[in-house]
Amino acid sequence: MQSNKAREAVVNFDCIESVDSVKLAGKLSTEAVKLNKALPIFLQVNLAREEQKSGFLEEDLKSALIEIQALPNLEVVGLMVMGVLDNSEKTREVFLRGKELCQQFNLPRFSAGMSNDWKIAVECGATNLRLGRILFEA
Repeated sequence: MQSNKAREAVVNFDCIESVDSVKLAGKLSTEAVKLNKALPIFLQVNLAREEQKSGFLEEDLKSALIEIQALPNLEVVGLMVMGVLDNSEKTREVFLRGKELCQQFNLPRFSAGMSNDWKIAVECGATNLRLGRILFEA
């Protein structure tokens, strides 16, 4: 999510699953405070280290989590990870590591899986799926 869309997002959504930077979290927090709104968020983690994808690197996650948890009106409820296109074994590794990190940081929710890899995500313990194409294309 682009940080210039923070106000719109806080107004229109009850949860944000794509917080990929401390800067974005800060902007969401500022807007949530203005609206006196509690906002659950997921931190996006780039476990596959793919350059075309954004998100926290695993080694930066703990410090980012501490910093973001201190922001008012935000509640980090989980992590969101993305699979590796056309590589189900690497996707499974990423999803399993994401679930382990949720457990390590006591985060109750885990968002993984899209229309092409949702079954793997469910097998790996995802509590949230991001399904678009599978639901909206006939």
